[in-house]
Parts: sequence; structure tokens; C-alpha cells
Amino acid sequence: MMLIAGCSGMPSFFAEADRRLLPGPFEDRPAVFKATSDRFVDDCEMREMLPNQASRDLASATVTIMENWLPRLLRPLLQPVAACLLRPRFLAAAGYSAPSPWLKGIVTAALKFRARIKRYVSFEGYPNLLTSQSKRMYPLGDWSLQNLGPAYAHQERVAETG
Repeated sequence: MMLIAGCSGMPSFFAEADRRLLPGPFEDRPAVFKATSDRFVDDCEMREMLPNQASRDLASATVTIMENWLPRLLRPLLQPVAACLLRPRFLAAAGYSAPSPWLKGIVTAALKFRARIKRYVSFEGYPNLLTSQSKRMYPLGDWSLQNLGPAYAHQERVAETG
């Protein structure tokens, strides 16, 4: 076993963390991890993905940013296609209606087709370094971090400053 200099306790720390987070026989751990992470995601969705104006604003801003990555001709298609990829709870929180089954089927088939092609053909240069990519910006650089996030975060911020 290779130890990091000055960190001889690290392997035992991770072994103990593993034992505490995923109790039970080693063979059961993948299933336990999946159940635990699914429960975490469901709890987070129940708590954070609420149908309110802040959720709709954040979804709208995100779609607007992604639309600006596309040619003008394709921009109107982004919101319905993005809706096909969202979980039902997020659709409601964002104020989107459920996509039609045929559109969802087309989007799913297109993504599976792309995945199959990408197994054999890369569309990007290799390596694809973050430092060599163009920076994707908010439209006209017009964004402010204090305006992003769920409604309760804004209420806490107002209470702290007031």
C-alpha cells in the first residue's frame, strides 16, 4: 500500500468512512450506495424543486444561456427538447408542461444514436482541455450572482442585511 507522506492515517480514515457510510457486507455495497444516493436525490428534490417564481426564473435563465450556444434557427427548439430531459418534479418547478411522448421518444433515440456514434468517432479534438475552450457567457455578460438561487436564499440575504 502506498501512503502519502505525512498522511499515514488516511487509508484507515477512508476505510472507516466507507464502513460507516455503507454498513453491511462488502457485496451489498453497490446496492446500498444506489439506494442511499437515490434517497438523497429524492429528498433534495422535495426540498429544493418547488414551483415558484425563483425556480421559473432560474430555468428560464439557464435555457436562455444554452440558446445562445446554438444558431438562431435552432434556438426555439431548445426549451421543448430540454423539457424532454427533465424529471417530472423539475418540470413542475420550472413551470414547463410535460413534453409530448413522440418528442420525448425522438430526443431519447437521438441521444442513444449519438452515444453509439461517439463510441467510435470523436467530434472533439483530443485532449479537450478546459483552458482551450471558448468561454460560454450569459447574454451580453448581464448576470449577477446575488440574483441566482432559490427564493429562500434571497429572503435570508435580505434578513441578514436588514
